[in-house]
Order: sequence, then structure tokens, then C-alpha cells
Amino acid sequence: MIDRLRQAALGLLFWVAFGIPVLMSLIVLPLFILAYACGAENIRPWVYRVGKALDQTSNAVLFGGHPKETVSSHAGRWIVSGRDMPLWVPVVDYATGIFEAEHCVKSIEEPFIFEVL
Repeated sequence: MIDRLRQAALGLLFWVAFGIPVLMSLIVLPLFILAYACGAENIRPWVYRVGKALDQTSNAVLFGGHPKETVSSHAGRWIVSGRDMPLWVPVVDYATGIFEAEHCVKSIEEPFIFEVL
């Protein structure tokens, strides 16, 4: 019981510390993407880093994945494993497949290539 309370308190502390910056980046990121699309080249590295951080955060929070792995990489490992997949994997595979064929399998990140689900 005490361990669960401690975990809940640490989770709440984590979201208070990091949730507000993440939410702010969701508001600011589209503005920077627009500025980049209009020719502001010096913004590109920041947009990429914030976008990848949001992707990794989503993977850890929403899908229970590793915090240093993207959603696409996590879905790709499910696809390659051949095991029964959660519902979100085919959805992510279909959505990313619109822009790049087999994106999820191609995006499996180096440290996670041999990790079995």
C-alpha cells in the first residue's frame, strides 16, 4: 500500500514538473512549424527535438513503452514479433503507412532491434 502511494506521488510530481512544459510545447510547436514552413531554417533542429520528445513521451505514457523509444519504433517491434498486437499498433501502422510504406518497421531504433516484446 505504501509503495503504491509513493509511486502515485512520484507520478504526480513528474506530471507537475514535466506536464506543463509538454502542454506548452503542444501549443508552441505548431507556431514554430509554421515559421519553419515560411523559411525560418534556424528553427528546424528545435522543432525536430521537441517533436521527438513528444513522440517518446507519448510512447511511455500512452502505450507503456520505453521512454527513449518512439511510438513508431514500439509499434514496429510489435509487428516484427508476430505476436497478437494491441489495437493501437495497426492504427499507428496504417496512419504512418499513408506517408511512408512500412514506416513502423523501418523506424525500429538501434537499441531496441533485438529486444523481444
